[in-house]
Amino acid sequence: MNERVVKPPVFDDVMTLADYVVDMCANKLYRPVTNLQLQKMLFFMNLFFCLDMKRCGECGENEYAFLFDEDFEAWQYGPVLKRVYEKYKYKPTLWTSQSTTENPFQATSEPKKISDDEVLVKYLNKYIDVFSKKPPFLLVRESHREYGAWDRVTKDKGKFGTITQGDIVEDVDKFLKKELDYFGVAND
Repeated sequence: MNERVVKPPVFDDVMTLADYVVDMCANKLYRPVTNLQLQKMLFFMNLFFCLDMKRCGECGENEYAFLFDEDFEAWQYGPVLKRVYEKYKYKPTLWTSQSTTENPFQATSEPKKISDDEVLVKYLNKYIDVFSKKPPFLLVRESHREYGAWDRVTKDKGKFGTITQGDIVEDVDKFLKKELDYFGVAND
């Protein structure tokens, strides 16, 4: 079997993307999200980015690309990025990524520019829009999909096990073979 090659991630720090998602949801879409939603959105955005890069031919047979290079933990309600969780854990609804003691409902006018690549920004905004419309526990249910990364890790390592890029790659490969489906989009 050929060894997997992982391309450098789009973002050096997942917090850049997390803050962008929070600000887009609150300030552009007027749909602030919870920490629970944010965690699942980041998981699915990373998974679907990897999947879409394979589908469009951007990645070769054993190549994979990710938005960020950070492992998730398999918590009770699905995949969690601990650093992102820690930043937002005391905010029930995420109105802004800015750490401030001011009014949390006072949003900035525009999210910070995340990239000069307009195609990437459109791509991210599409998934942010789609996932921010999903109820939080639908995202949880989908992240718990049988034979998916969270399910495999919790069965093998128990809760708080690590969901690695390798686990996401396994999901992508299963998805492409139509052995796994999230949100009923395997045939899209």
